[in-house]
Amino acid sequence: EITIVLVKNPVGLNQVIDMVGTESEPLSFVGLLNANYADGIDTSWIWDGNFEKLTQMPIQQYMTGGERYTDITFRLKVAGVE
Repeated sequence: EITIVLVKNPVGLNQVIDMVGTESEPLSFVGLLNANYADGIDTSWIWDGNFEKLTQMPIQQYMTGGERYTDITFRLKVAGVE
């Protein structure tokens, strides 16, 4: 089962993180970050998301991708994701 959620701002991001927190079964987390004109080229809002909460969840594997994958990967590392 896969759930795909589009996030465009920190409020939506924190809602998704809270939604992930309702899961009790082990899961994988995939974060894809792009910066196309239609999506908004400024992705600095990822720093306002509470990714630190993810470290307390039953996430077995993290994956990142997208044209700004290095930004989302670094943000997860700063949040404490190994």
